[in-house]
Amino acid sequence: MVTPLGSLCVAVILLFGASPARADVAVRAAAHDTPSSEQPASSGADISVPYLGEAEISPAAGWAIADCAAVQNAASTWPGVDVTCDPTTIKLAASAFDADWGAHTLTVAQANGAVVADISYRVTLAAPDAPLLAGIDYGYPVPQGSLLLLPFVDLGLTCTLCTAGTATVRVVSLSPKRAGLAAVSGTHLVLRTAPEFTGAATVTLQLIDDVGQHSEPVDVVAHVVAHAVNATTTRSDSDTAQHPPVGALHVVRERDKSQPITIDLSEFTWNDTDDDVLLGCGNAAFGTVSCTDALTAIYTPAPGADVDQFSFHIVSSNGAQASGSITVVTTGVPLPLPGLSSAATSTSAPLLVAPRVPVEDETGAGGSTGLAHLSSLSLTIGTHP
Repeated sequence: MVTPLGSLCVAVILLFGASPARADVAVRAAAHDTPSSEQPASSGADISVPYLGEAEISPAAGWAIADCAAVQNAASTWPGVDVTCDPTTIKLAASAFDADWGAHTLTVAQANGAVVADISYRVTLAAPDAPLLAGIDYGYPVPQGSLLLLPFVDLGLTCTLCTAGTATVRVVSLSPKRAGLAAVSGTHLVLRTAPEFTGAATVTLQLIDDVGQHSEPVDVVAHVVAHAVNATTTRSDSDTAQHPPVGALHVVRERDKSQPITIDLSEFTWNDTDDDVLLGCGNAAFGTVSCTDALTAIYTPAPGADVDQFSFHIVSSNGAQASGSITVVTTGVPLPLPGLSSAATSTSAPLLVAPRVPVEDETGAGGSTGLAHLSSLSLTIGTHP
């Protein structure tokens, strides 16, 4: 007995956001069956395979995939897509994304007894999520006429498809314009504050991924203040701007691929006040950081992260303060030295540090890393020798 063609039904299960649409269906019967004059039902979907995700095709109850070899052969030339097949399921997984990949047709023979339906699906690649970065209110005062370097790790960069050297960070605007000059290097936001400006300086930034998708613009607000009078020195304001009593550097340190590294931050800071200083370490993008009571930081790497960053901040008991950063690079990996240049003047630069990849069900992606409040940092007390 021939199954009525009008009752033919094929179910498609889509994972990770595939969109429903039609599929082309052709039905053929075995030689000893009598074909029906009824037209088959049109059922199925466009298959949109997410980057680093999976889409799945499963026949309805009573139906089976009749020819996996044909399926594998049809998909064998699709770049970046792996296809597995058994009588119950076809799985399509994308390990790459190409905006020019276009659409490919996958014809699947599905059988119910003696009836075979050839169903053609339109397969495309789904673009990854757009990148994210977090705006912050930089919680430390920035002296007028000074240079602020803010490592990108403190902007919570999150991106599914951002390759170091290909993805781009750009300055959209600086408000007000008289606040100074805003630029980016490959590793830091660079803000040169004008000598006569005080108040809030707002830098608007965007992150652009490998395929040209833009993050939403976010604001980094720096509070520019007049030079404070320092009772422990006889320097003028201009001297203090050039030679502050407390300072910190932005440096690159090499490390072993898997072992923690202890970094002596006294090598990258100075304290001419002879007062105790408070040390705060920010979060790394991938590994973990803890401060000690001797102006050292212990960085523990995460597997697979060859380049990482964290910031640190010191405050003396008389109120002088400074921020620095450490860009940690696995031995043998090219050092992102051009990105540390404080002479950067470009409003757009290739990203030299890889951002975090979003994790499913992760909350707070792209959130502030805690620079706005010293209390949110890991705090210890130390004295500069």
